[in-house]
Amino acid sequence: MQARSVGSLYFYLLIAFSIVVLGYSGWMLYSGYVSMKEGNVESFYYTAFISLVGILLALSSLMQVKRRVSLLPRLATKVLTVALCSKCNFKVMKNFAVGDYVFKEAGKCQQCGETMHISQIYQEEPKKKQD
Repeated sequence: MQARSVGSLYFYLLIAFSIVVLGYSGWMLYSGYVSMKEGNVESFYYTAFISLVGILLALSSLMQVKRRVSLLPRLATKVLTVALCSKCNFKVMKNFAVGDYVFKEAGKCQQCGETMHISQIYQEEPKKKQD
């Protein structure tokens, strides 16, 4: 199973679990209300407290899922590092790696053998869909 499909499965299971907890908490709140109507007030307070905690946890979980989904387009962009040779201006582009910073030595130039330095680090703009 690929990592992406495992993440998708986790995502859907989290949503399903949150909805089940939300439904069960709503049912508990309703049954507590019914027991209060029958005169069992102590049972109402117990079930109301538990069901409200469940509702808050389920809503919090769903809000976190919504926030993560809104971050997905930003995670899909690439961050690139540009290394430049100061002698022959040979340019190498590679994916950003942790620890890269501007003016860091980036190895030897493939053309002239001089030391290359990182000159730019930038985020590639996401490609827009064409209609």
